[in-house]
Amino acid sequence: TFYTAVDGDWAHETFDFDGRSVVFQGEPATGDWWVLGKRGEVARLGDNTEFEQIPNAGTGPKNYGYLNRIACVEDQLYVCGFRRQVCVRRDGRWQRLDAGMLEPLSARGTSLEAIDGTASDCLYAVGSGGQIWHYDGKAWRQCASPTNVDLHEVRCVSRDRVLIVGQRGVVLIGALD
Repeated sequence: TFYTAVDGDWAHETFDFDGRSVVFQGEPATGDWWVLGKRGEVARLGDNTEFEQIPNAGTGPKNYGYLNRIACVEDQLYVCGFRRQVCVRRDGRWQRLDAGMLEPLSARGTSLEAIDGTASDCLYAVGSGGQIWHYDGKAWRQCASPTNVDLHEVRCVSRDRVLIVGQRGVVLIGALD
C-alpha cells in the first residue's frame, strides 16, 4: 500500500504485488511516483495509476529473478536486481541495459541491490559479494572492490563523489573510475 498526504489528508493506493522500492520522477507539482514490485511490476502514480511489467523479471522459466531497486537519474528510470539485471525505461518501455554483466539463467546468480548515477553515462550498481559496477554510457565494467561483504546502497553525489554502504558497517567514499 502506498500512502501519501494530499492537502493535509492521507490517501492511499493498494497494489496486488510485493513492493520493493519507490522513487519520484519529475517536478514536485507535476511529477509521478513509481513503485517497483519484486517480480518486475511497476506502478506509476500520477493523475491516474498505470501499471507496467518489466520483461523477464521475477520468478519462473526464462525469468532472471527478483528486482530490488528503482532509481531516477536525470529524469530517466533505472532498475536493478538478481543475476545483475539492469533495465532502463526509454520511450515508454523497459529495455535491457545489462549487456556484458547479466548472468545466464543457468547460473546460481548474484544480486545487484542498488543503482544510482549522475547521468546516463555515469551509473553505478552495487550488490552481493562486494560487487561494484560502473556504466560509462557504452558498457558496464566491474570495479575493484576493497570488500567482499554485500553492498546495499549507492548514492552518487557527483562524478567524483560516490557513497556506498553495506554489511558489517562498511562505508566506501570516493571516485571509483
